[in-house]
Amino acid sequence: SLPFPPFPPPTALCDWEKALETAIKLTDAYKCCLFRNHPTVGVHLLKVSRLCKLLDTIFHLEKAIQCDTEALDILEVSLGMDHSVFTDAKRSLWDVQQELVLRRETALKH
Repeated sequence: SLPFPPFPPPTALCDWEKALETAIKLTDAYKCCLFRNHPTVGVHLLKVSRLCKLLDTIFHLEKAIQCDTEALDILEVSLGMDHSVFTDAKRSLWDVQQELVLRRETALKH
């Protein structure tokens, strides 16, 4: 017998809704403390987008698009269009846009 209880599986520890709520609040704090086009704000928005994608609903995919778009605007100014973070963000935005189109088409068929 173990002297301590075993850890729950990682997915049991993840409350993605709460994580997203906290991340959005943190976004506002970053925008207050850093200048608007600071790369940290852009990278953080990409992470918020990733949380939205994990929740995987049409609403959250739309929110992911908003976050990716804002992140791209910030990263274009702060890092430039040739930076790998910018190109990764652009690919992420395109991917989520395509996923949303497919979801909407599927919803219309049913």
